[in-house]
Amino acid sequence: MRKKLLTIITCIFLSILSMYVFHRESNQVFSRKGDFARFFPPHFITSRKVFHIENIFQPIILGITREYIYIGTSTNPESFKEINYKTGDITSLELNVNKDQKIAWRALRIKINSQGIYLSEGITPSILYSDLKTLRPVRLPIDSVHFSQCLPLSPSSFVLKTYDAKLQQNILAKETLHPITVKRMPNILEKQVDGIFCTDGELHYNRKNNHLIYVYHYRNQFIGMDTDMNILYKGKTIDTVSHAKIKVTKIRAEGSDRFILAAPPLIVNKKSYADGNHLFIHSNFIAKNEEITDSRHKSVIDVYSLKNQRYIYSFYIPGYDGKQIRDFAVYDNALIALYDNDIIAFGIAI
Repeated sequence: MRKKLLTIITCIFLSILSMYVFHRESNQVFSRKGDFARFFPPHFITSRKVFHIENIFQPIILGITREYIYIGTSTNPESFKEINYKTGDITSLELNVNKDQKIAWRALRIKINSQGIYLSEGITPSILYSDLKTLRPVRLPIDSVHFSQCLPLSPSSFVLKTYDAKLQQNILAKETLHPITVKRMPNILEKQVDGIFCTDGELHYNRKNNHLIYVYHYRNQFIGMDTDMNILYKGKTIDTVSHAKIKVTKIRAEGSDRFILAAPPLIVNKKSYADGNHLFIHSNFIAKNEEITDSRHKSVIDVYSLKNQRYIYSFYIPGYDGKQIRDFAVYDNALIALYDNDIIAFGIAI
């Protein structure tokens, strides 16, 4: 039992490591030419507002609501900024967390939505929840599944990406609080190489249509599910990389085999976001009707319909102060782009 648990924790660590490698590599500007074309409608970006944030090292987007964007950092999840992207007001917030709890504090990650604040780490594992007013996270009695990703659906329901030791690959699972149950879904993520790195991707909850979307990082695929984890559809992006182009090597550790990356992976989808009937993907590939020099000054976003999973059009997010976007989020007709310590709220003609 101890050996099996150690194997699972090690694989969870490798999954987290793959996310680190991905984010490091995705910040490099080396878009590749693809054998496909893009359509760019005119005047897609209608307006923009610039906000500057201070005292946040390597900021990330924690969540977005109708009025606010939340910005924080993975190194200090207890402190974050609340920015009204319509008025420009910025508020610094601090969580009051009980530090006496046995939690892997350095692995703690934060997500924020209209229902509240969620802190999670998959090593012990632990999930904490607070409403947006009290800022006092309470640990939930959900601790039976180790995970590398945690996506809150509500304060009592979570989708997890975890490692299945028997299948030797990442799978998705749903854990609920009332009653405490775990539903494992081994047939959603498709193993192509090693089962860990090749299944790396982003998990989204589209609250407007109550659907889940998983977007692979290293292949041209995305999956739509309902909140009971039933697959509704599988879609493809416009590039042609259908098989993850990663190189792994096998090492022996703790009496069992482990896979590690032998070379930087080929990234297909850098970042993604789902809102309403649309999926937005920050692509790492340049179309045959684009100039390579364009990718050095702007970021291309491809838009897909979640009604029929078809490509609709693309648009550019311009660079700012010589930098490309680190992250982005979408809510209705607002696209929030993060550039280090600057945020731009773009109006878009979606």
